[in-house]
Amino acid sequence: LGTFMYVYEAPPGATIINEGEAGDFMLLLMQGMVDVLRRNRYNYPSRIAVAHSGHSLGEMSMFDGEPRFASCVTLENSRIAVLTRDALMLVLGEDPKLGNKILLKLVQLLSERLRQTSAKLVSSLEAARDEVKKLWGGIDILLNGAGGNHPRGTTATETWEGAAKAAVTTAASARSTP
Repeated sequence: LGTFMYVYEAPPGATIINEGEAGDFMLLLMQGMVDVLRRNRYNYPSRIAVAHSGHSLGEMSMFDGEPRFASCVTLENSRIAVLTRDALMLVLGEDPKLGNKILLKLVQLLSERLRQTSAKLVSSLEAARDEVKKLWGGIDILLNGAGGNHPRGTTATETWEGAAKAAVTTAASARSTP
């Protein structure tokens, strides 16, 4: 695999991936530590992970061609191996066994990360629900669903027609009253 990759040294504080930029490569962190940062709603970088030796970075954009999800900044002197999309295609063509092994490992990695992210999301949603319940108690409301503001929560034809007739009657009587 080493013949298909480039290896670089990066000092502390080097931005090796920029959030929002296009990317057709992934990185394998051979040595060092990297801060993985995503800008929050205030446009301030927020740490979402710290990568250590052996971790990969940037594989999502290499696969799907979407802009980078986060920035990666070295925390210490780091050695990084770069695998481009073109190089991966070359590996798959020249050594399919190795290429498939790489793909399987990346699929397992992405699956693991998705599970971790899903668990964090569920935990956050449960914490938010508990906080709302603590602040306001149980809440039982219809949020402008199919029934709109109708107390029975329905928009059946007869209910709509009845409401429309009542609105017309009310508007007519308001105009005729001096």
